[in-house]
Amino acid sequence: MLFFVFAFVGCGRGEPQVYQIPKASPATTPHDHSAMADRSTPVQTQLHWTLPVSWHETARGEMRLASFSVKSENGQTADVSIIALPGMAGGDVNNVNRWRGQVGLSPIAEEELAKLAELVDVGGFAGVLFDQAGMAASGDAARVLATILHRADAAWFFKMTGDAELVVKQKPVFIEFLKSLKFATGTELQPGLPAGHPPIQAAIPAMATESDSAGKPQWQVPADWTKEPATQMLLAKFSINDQGVKAEITVSSFPGDVGGLLANVNRWRGQVHLPPIDESQLANAVKSIRMQSEEGTLVELENPDGKSASLIGVAVPHNGRTWFFKMFGDAKLVAREKDNFVKFVQTVKLPNAP
Repeated sequence: MLFFVFAFVGCGRGEPQVYQIPKASPATTPHDHSAMADRSTPVQTQLHWTLPVSWHETARGEMRLASFSVKSENGQTADVSIIALPGMAGGDVNNVNRWRGQVGLSPIAEEELAKLAELVDVGGFAGVLFDQAGMAASGDAARVLATILHRADAAWFFKMTGDAELVVKQKPVFIEFLKSLKFATGTELQPGLPAGHPPIQAAIPAMATESDSAGKPQWQVPADWTKEPATQMLLAKFSINDQGVKAEITVSSFPGDVGGLLANVNRWRGQVHLPPIDESQLANAVKSIRMQSEEGTLVELENPDGKSASLIGVAVPHNGRTWFFKMFGDAKLVAREKDNFVKFVQTVKLPNAP
């Protein structure tokens, strides 16, 4: 069973200010904080934002990490929520279909997903927004704006739902709110949840560990890679340091297809600020790589500015699980280490493989 803790900080109306949302309910007055008041619970991720003038903070409720309400002069209302879940959180198409069901729309197939997605800026990262219009259970016109951002730490969901006319008017405000977000990574996460937070393990796939039935693969690690302590979502982690620049190599494993190859490629693309692709573009974006006992899919991605960060990832389905091998970091260092990374993956023999 895995648990994630997310500490959030918000911003005052109009002018960005960092403050901590306490465990019981959101603060009504901005205060400056850089860490949680409870030092026994380390911060995994802090989120900073600029609160739109027309929005008001409300009690978070179950699963939410932040909540806001919006009300028009004629009484129309909308609700805004922020939720973060480890892994793929059930897959994008399943989440979109759940939102569609909330406004009386029929589900869509995965190949239709890209046609409905709008690329949006989420704190400098590439997110995808889905705009769903229909009817609420009351029979009133309703609309859902939902943005998905896949980061290394979690799948992040930013959602506005409510009266259709108000949500349409608020869409530009919602998009500006997404742009204002700033992510800050803190110390390593320890098991446990904040007081009163509901269990979220049902949405989290179990990761393979050295001691469980999934086992640990065999591999040959390049001599200049440094082994690092593995975090809760990783089976293994290595680093490469060269004159102040760094790249990290990680290995993880989850049950099932974790949303499918396209969803995982788009998750990696988001990490280097590239827009998502659709199914028709997938074949040209990946290539095969042969390992000791399996064949994987390799993708090479570079930040659009050509210098900030690059990513090379390999996804391998095996015995009902998907294994991920990823190198991420300084673009020049990743390019230099590409051959070593490929050779490393090619030496991998997965558990229970012939």
